[in-house]
Amino acid sequence: MTGSGFVRGFIQRHPGASVFALLAALFVVYEIVASFVAYTSDAFVLSDVMIVAPQVEGPIKRIAVERNQPVAAGELLFEIDPEPFQLKVDAAEAALRLAEANYEKALTQVPSAGDAVKEAQAVLDDARLTYQRLAAIVASGAVTEQHVDDAKRDMDQAAAHVAELSAMRQTAQSDVLVQEAQIAVAKAELALAEYDLARTSIVAAVAGTVAPYTAKVGDYAKVATPVMAVVADDGWRIVANLPDYYLGVIRPGQPVLVHLASDPWRIHRATVRSVPRGISREQEELGVLPYVSPTTEWIRLPRRFPVEIEIAGLARRLPLFSGADARVVMLADTFAVPEAPPP
Repeated sequence: MTGSGFVRGFIQRHPGASVFALLAALFVVYEIVASFVAYTSDAFVLSDVMIVAPQVEGPIKRIAVERNQPVAAGELLFEIDPEPFQLKVDAAEAALRLAEANYEKALTQVPSAGDAVKEAQAVLDDARLTYQRLAAIVASGAVTEQHVDDAKRDMDQAAAHVAELSAMRQTAQSDVLVQEAQIAVAKAELALAEYDLARTSIVAAVAGTVAPYTAKVGDYAKVATPVMAVVADDGWRIVANLPDYYLGVIRPGQPVLVHLASDPWRIHRATVRSVPRGISREQEELGVLPYVSPTTEWIRLPRRFPVEIEIAGLARRLPLFSGADARVVMLADTFAVPEAPPP
């Protein structure tokens, strides 16, 4: 009996065992292939998407771009009504001018107060000398006690006047410092008002393409609430969610074959950009580490890590679409077994 006849005879006599043997053979083949070829259809094209949200709120006065329009970095996207912000700038400028005028006025008070103190000090010096002379000769009878008391009273009054004027000079000097602070406050408020006014014109942070949007002129835009998005021209990559048992033989720079759903029937060469060193095993609210769901419908999958594939070269030749599906294959000759570290 030939070998093929023996096989046919065995299958006819033992159909259940034949199916089991076939499945076992297919499993062995799959494990062997999976050891040398990494493949996933759980991949997608991705680019940096800049979410555009205003830093000031108000009604949208103008939308300067169309949906799906290419834009350059710094190009105007939309404008919030600037009139109330311009009014705040005008008020802040007026407040600054007032503070500067008060400062100049305060400066002129300091020399006047100083001159008044000097004059009062001279009067005090004269009154003190007069009192000292009279006090020295009162015993001789040349002057009366009343004259000495009057001289003492004049000296005390002159001293009180000097103290009063000195306090006024100190107040004038303090007022200068207060007005300097008022100028600083007014400048800060003006700078803030000008900053807010400048933020009424929202521009593209990067070159890219405006994603479809629903905003329209007259809508009230709120702070930190997204209005548009720009898909960046740079940063194109494929994120391939690969099972964790491939991670040990994947390295940055490794060649990869990719298939793009937006470019069917063609295979492209690319390279591994990065391999993540960690993922979150739970779907955290903060989302600091990437999370890949280990289930698809009802099947429990191995833990998968988002490996990034560099496709900057493709982006220069083909129109790419962020979020489009992709497939990734790493062939056997692209794998390298890591060398053992030296003892």
